[in-house]
Amino acid sequence: MDPITLTALQTAASVVMALACALCLDGGIHLGGATPTVWMSIVYLALLCTVAGYLLQNAALGSISSRTVALLQCFCPVMTAFFSRILLGETLSTAGMCGAVIILVCVAAETLLTDERGPTLPETDPPPSPPNAP
Repeated sequence: MDPITLTALQTAASVVMALACALCLDGGIHLGGATPTVWMSIVYLALLCTVAGYLLQNAALGSISSRTVALLQCFCPVMTAFFSRILLGETLSTAGMCGAVIILVCVAAETLLTDERGPTLPETDPPPSPPNAP
């Protein structure tokens, strides 16, 4: 499936889930207090953060292995905390620091350690089976 179609499906699923959660958990959708600034924030979060994120991930899966993309995605919380510290001056709790260290150690271990058995799934199609002899 091409990245744009997959992104459209992921976005539609996200909208459905967000609406369902808003209706069930928040007591409905309340748009009366939404100012233009709030709407601009919503549009920014929806288009640039969500849709663009889905599109970039799906495009990356077309040219990079899923293993590499998954490992890069694991860095998202760590990089968010890092840039929040640099740009916004936020601090990370002890539990957050421990979580970041665990993520970094696990990604490093997955990257550096290789399985001695090799890949678990074949990289190419299996050879054709021999024809049945009479």
